[in-house]
Amino acid sequence: MSRLLKTIITALFVAGVSMLPVMAGQAKPNIVIIINDDMGYADIGCFGAPKIKTPRIDQMAKEGRRFTNFYMAASVCSPSRAALMTGSYPQRVGVEHVIFPDSGHGLDPSHFTLAELLKSAGYATLAPGKWHLGDQAKYLPTNQGFDSFYGIPYSNDMGPAKNMKYADDCTFREGLSLEKLAEAFLQSKGKKRVLGGKVPLMRDEECIEFPLDQTTITRRLTDEGISFIEKSVNEDKPFFLYLANPMPHIPLYVSPEFEGKSAGGKYGDVIEEIDFNTGRILDALKKNGVAENTLVIFTSDNGPWLIMRDRCGSAKPFRDGKGSSYEGGQRVPCVMRWPDMIPRGTESAELATAMDLLPTFSEMTGVALPPELKPDGHSMLKLMTGDPEGKTSYAAFYFGHRKNNSAVRCKNWKYRKGPRNGVWSGIKTKDNPSVEQLFDLAKDPGETTNLIKQYPEVAERLKSSYHSFRLYLSDDRPWRL
Repeated sequence: MSRLLKTIITALFVAGVSMLPVMAGQAKPNIVIIINDDMGYADIGCFGAPKIKTPRIDQMAKEGRRFTNFYMAASVCSPSRAALMTGSYPQRVGVEHVIFPDSGHGLDPSHFTLAELLKSAGYATLAPGKWHLGDQAKYLPTNQGFDSFYGIPYSNDMGPAKNMKYADDCTFREGLSLEKLAEAFLQSKGKKRVLGGKVPLMRDEECIEFPLDQTTITRRLTDEGISFIEKSVNEDKPFFLYLANPMPHIPLYVSPEFEGKSAGGKYGDVIEEIDFNTGRILDALKKNGVAENTLVIFTSDNGPWLIMRDRCGSAKPFRDGKGSSYEGGQRVPCVMRWPDMIPRGTESAELATAMDLLPTFSEMTGVALPPELKPDGHSMLKLMTGDPEGKTSYAAFYFGHRKNNSAVRCKNWKYRKGPRNGVWSGIKTKDNPSVEQLFDLAKDPGETTNLIKQYPEVAERLKSSYHSFRLYLSDDRPWRL
């Protein structure tokens, strides 16, 4: 879709041309997404964490609905976030790999996003946290449907971009300055990473603090979110808050109030601080009288970074983690709370994905998607609300962002082709050969038993489906199981 066409469509939306008679007569629901970086399936209490305490998220699950078969569309940051934003597999929107500072790459602003959908319906929109869909101005949230951005443009272990724009009143810390930054880039002699681990805090399209004091970031992002909620309510506007915590991606940082408090070590400290601040968001919704008609979604962008050992989480009972097409790479915890619509203390085992959010929000708000837009996700509103007719809309779901690390799931069958021990297992390639595998996830969710010899016809059918999917990505030819 061209940028001009998208602008015209958005203008029509604002005028009400595309309004659908869905939830007519009701106030538009507010929407909050809290997404964490590299948090594993079993890192919160209601999903089985044995040592990490997450009372606020657990209470959220008791008041809402757990989704136990919820997937991201990729097992690493940038592709999974691109899919969430656009409702499409990341390959279709040109974001297949992790985006680094100064890469010149990002989510093309011609793609229609969640924020643009909601902004067209009159929502106030804010993105506090990690973005990681391009650090150039044209790729930043302010050009993707968000009124404002406050956070980090990429992962918290990266460094400053050479072309970063600094505000006139930018706060420089640790003895750094514009002059010292220029000197560091000069001495780097073209190296990709300069001042690694020192990241900028941005407001909109300018850096306002460098390097960011990461021990404060979880609290400060929540402060920003709470101020946004209060302002939106005072202005009588529905709101969309996309709060993307930069952690528990390494390096791990925690405020003094939470340091050394968790039985789960420093990683646990980080998760428990996220839990506390999630509670602050929920409290702010209640204080401002909008908790009942606000959908809150809590999830992760992919599985845990297992190669980091004691600095990572757990995907149990699933196999492997970040970077892998095993279940631990893309199946993530997901809790949703919306008292007006979601039944309390329930769960869904139906397959759903982050790509479903765009069409779901379209149905929730009554705003039609652009007619030429064909998202890969499906509305999961019936799954969310516990409708007896709510079933997965996926005939098949495709894993992986690379051809040699891929999989396809059809019902409970999963065909996989990739390194035996995952991509980021720490095992050398020669000792980690690519294998073809077939699993029955209903009987073997941990993917321990390869059934490809027992059911070769099933494997061949799923393999053929995956090849058809690759054709679909390349030239939009029809693909079906």
